[in-house]
Amino acid sequence: MYSLLKQAALPDQKAYIVGGAVRDILLNKKPEDIDIAVSEDPKKYGNRLAKITSGRLITIGKDQKKIIKVVSRKGIFDISPIRGYSIKEDLALRDFTINAIALNIEDNSITDPFLGAEDIKNKKIAPVSESIFKKDPVRLIRAYRIAARYNFTISKTTFDLIKKYKNLITESAAERITKELFKILDAPLSCRYIIRMADSGLLFSIFPELFPLTKNLSDSPPKPLQNKKECSELKHATILNAGIEEAFKELKFEHNAEAKQDTKPYNDFEIHLHNKESCSITRQAKILNAEIHGVLRGLKFEHNAEIGQDTKLCKRIFGHTIRAYNLLETILNGDFNSPINPAFIIDKKNIPSLKLAILLHDIGKPATKKIDADNTVTFKGHDKKGAEISKKICKRLKTSSKQTDYITFIIKNHLDTLYLFQKNRIEPDTKEAEIKFFIKHGDRTPDLLIHTIADILGKNGTPLQRDMDFVFFGIKLYNKFQNQFLPAKSLPPIITGADIIKKFHLKPSPLFAKILNKVEIAQINEKITNKAEALKIAEKIIFSNS
Repeated sequence: MYSLLKQAALPDQKAYIVGGAVRDILLNKKPEDIDIAVSEDPKKYGNRLAKITSGRLITIGKDQKKIIKVVSRKGIFDISPIRGYSIKEDLALRDFTINAIALNIEDNSITDPFLGAEDIKNKKIAPVSESIFKKDPVRLIRAYRIAARYNFTISKTTFDLIKKYKNLITESAAERITKELFKILDAPLSCRYIIRMADSGLLFSIFPELFPLTKNLSDSPPKPLQNKKECSELKHATILNAGIEEAFKELKFEHNAEAKQDTKPYNDFEIHLHNKESCSITRQAKILNAEIHGVLRGLKFEHNAEIGQDTKLCKRIFGHTIRAYNLLETILNGDFNSPINPAFIIDKKNIPSLKLAILLHDIGKPATKKIDADNTVTFKGHDKKGAEISKKICKRLKTSSKQTDYITFIIKNHLDTLYLFQKNRIEPDTKEAEIKFFIKHGDRTPDLLIHTIADILGKNGTPLQRDMDFVFFGIKLYNKFQNQFLPAKSLPPIITGADIIKKFHLKPSPLFAKILNKVEIAQINEKITNKAEALKIAEKIIFSNS
C-alpha cells in the first residue's frame, strides 16, 4: 500500500498519512480508511492514486470544505491539503494527541509533536489544545467513542474540558451526535463510558430527560432541549454522584480511594433454586462488580450530606438504570451463565438500539409518579409514557425510522414479560397467553426477553429468589419461542381471508383480522388441525359480532 501511495505523489510533493489511520497502524490494526494530507493540489494526487489503484475519484463539498475521496479495492482514501505552512501546523488543528501524528509516505518517518504515540502506548485520550471542543463540539462525544472502541481512558485534562464545555454538544448536528453515540453503544464494554459520560454531565446534555432520575422526583423535571439557549447549566454533579455511589453500595462494594489494589474487587454469589441445583452466575457477577468497581475507583465523587433522605428513591432509579445497562451488556457479550445455557440470539444490528432502549426505559417515571394513600410510590403507565418521550428523543437525534420504531417498541412493551410471569404464577397453564405474547412481539421477542431479564436483575444488588424465578421463566420462554413457536408459525395457515369470503359471503373487514388471529393461535396451540375446525371458530366469532 505504501508503495502505491508513494507512486501517486507528484515530484517534490509531500504526502502524509494522518489522523486515525496512523493511530490504527501504531495499534497494529487495519485502518478502516486512510486520511492523506498533501502539499499542493490534492485533486492531482487523487487522480493519480485513482489510476494506480484502479479506483474512482469522488469530490464532495465545495470550496474550502471540499473533500477528495478515492474509492478502490485497495481501500478508501480521503485526500486533503496540508493546513497551515507545515505538517506540524496541520496536526495542531486536530482533536486528540493520538490522532495528531503524521507518517511521511516518502520515507516512513513519523511527525509526532504532541507525543501521541506515547498516549497510544498508555491508552489515554488527551487533547491537542483546550480549544478543540469549541472548534467542533462533536469531539465531546467522540472522545468517549474512541475510548470505548480501544478501551482507552479519558485523561483528567480531557474530562475537565468535557465537563466545562458539555453543553456545546447541542450545537452539533444531530446526525453527527447520533453516529458517534451509536458507535459507543456498539462497543462490547460501553457501560464504563456511559457512566463517565454521566459523571462529566455530557450524557445529560444529550439526554436531559435522564436527569430527573438522578434527583428528587418531587422536583419538576427539566424540559427537553429545544434550542441552544435552553441548554444552560444542568446542575447534576452532586446528586448524580451520590446516586451512583448509593447504587454501587447496593452491590456491596468496598470502595477505598486510598488503596492501590482492591481489597475485595467483586462479590461472588450463587443463587440456589427450588431443585437445590446451583444457578451460578458468578462470572456475570464478577464482570459486573469488578467493572463498575473499577469505574467507581476512577471517579471522584463529592458526596453532599445535605441532599437528605428524599433522594433515596431516585438514587435507586438511576443506579438501577446503570446496573440494568451493564447486565444487558453482560448477556449480549455471552458472559451470562446458567444451567439452561440460554445462548440468546438477536440481530447484531439491533444491539446499539437495544442498549439505548434500556438506558431510556425508565424516563417515563418522573411524569407518572404517584403516591398512594399508604404512601407507596407508583409509576403506573411509565412504560407507555417512556415510549412517547423516547419517540421525541429519537426525532431530536434524527435516528432512522427503523431505529425509532425498535427503541419505542422495546420501551413501550418492556413490562409485558413481567405481566406474563405474574399470570403464570397464578395460572400455570398459560400456553395460549404465551402464544399471544409471541405473536404480539414477533421477531423482537428475544430482544425484549433479554432487555427484561437485565431490567429485573438490575433492580437489586444481589438478585432475590423471585428475580431468579423470573430469569428462568424468561429463558424458558425464549426456548419455547425458538423451538416451538417459530416452527409452528412457519406452517401454512389453515384458512385465509378468501376462505372466509367463500364460506360466509362476507366482504373484507377488520373482523377478518380478529378471526385469522384467533385461528392462528388455535393452530399453533394444536387445538385445531383442519379447515373445518378453523371455520367453526370463524363462525362463532361472526355470530358473536352480528
